[in-house]
Amino acid sequence: PAFLAHANRLGDVMREVMGGWKRQWPIVGDVRGLGPMMLVELETDRETKAPLSPADTLAIVRGAVAGGVLLIRAGLYSNCIRFLPPLNMPEDMLREGLDVVSRAIEAAVSQ
Repeated sequence: PAFLAHANRLGDVMREVMGGWKRQWPIVGDVRGLGPMMLVELETDRETKAPLSPADTLAIVRGAVAGGVLLIRAGLYSNCIRFLPPLNMPEDMLREGLDVVSRAIEAAVSQ
């Protein structure tokens, strides 16, 4: 029960942080997933749901990797980023990793 509660807590933290990304940056079009298995869909236009280019998505992934967080692109248009942290990861480490990804998104938006 404690392990499941911790995994659910990680998912809650991710949903909270990524929901903030959606409110902060228009390129974050959708955040979805189950528990800590999450996906962020990146778009150039929320109304038309036009996907962010694979190159721009890759720039975010590279920025995160440069900060020590391994990510993969996903989705039909390679405009999504998939997250699946270890279920036993401490919450503070998860938040640190999400901060790295946040800075990578910020850098991509600022270009």
